[in-house]
Amino acid sequence: PCNQPQPGEIRRLVEALKNAPLRPEALYVMADNLLPAVYNQLAATGLMPGRGLPVVSCNSESPYFTNLVPEPARVNIPAEEIGFRAVE
Repeated sequence: PCNQPQPGEIRRLVEALKNAPLRPEALYVMADNLLPAVYNQLAATGLMPGRGLPVVSCNSESPYFTNLVPEPARVNIPAEEIGFRAVE
């Protein structure tokens, strides 16, 4: 999908997060297909998902949760609801 960060951008954003003077209470990932790359970059920079930095994801697309430890919290927004709201 368009407007999603590429791997280099994810790396840059995670580095900025690591070096930030104040870290957020949680990290929201806008799409489940980004989770593996985000988890890999967090681990590469020494930030451990779920240990001091909870991760929250959207849409509950199960294939992307394989091998993620710990699994992120999920916010499920059904596609039908998004479509309905878009035409209102």
